[in-house]
Amino acid sequence: MKQFLTLGLAMMMSAAAFAQLGAPKTTSKDTLYIVGVIYNGTQLDYADWPARYLVEDAVNIYIADFTYKKGKPVYQDLYTYNISWKGHIDYYTYDAICNGKKQKVSMVKPREDCEDNEFYAKYIIEDYEFYLVTKRQWDGMR
Repeated sequence: MKQFLTLGLAMMMSAAAFAQLGAPKTTSKDTLYIVGVIYNGTQLDYADWPARYLVEDAVNIYIADFTYKKGKPVYQDLYTYNISWKGHIDYYTYDAICNGKKQKVSMVKPREDCEDNEFYAKYIIEDYEFYLVTKRQWDGMR
């Protein structure tokens, strides 16, 4: 009986040692409204935009019926002064997976001290640059 009990405890401890948290549940999603799109350096007309909004949670970015699953940031530079934004920005680059292919996704988020703080963020996905605002900013524009 002691051997059976010892074996059972050893198996439970072994299972606990290999337990993992896994990906988080994503109940909170941010909807960001697109206010400008650049493709390969050319500004697109509103009628040619691939989407009108982008949805993001802790794990994924959803845009134009595509899902980009973010990995860990491969590069991040926080609170860096940027001349073109005229203030401090946070910059992130992720390796994301979309349709089984690895893609780079970069984000620029201006801080409060930016003079040209009319955007919430700029996302660079494949050959597109998306300029985005929050719902509050969007409502103030209309």
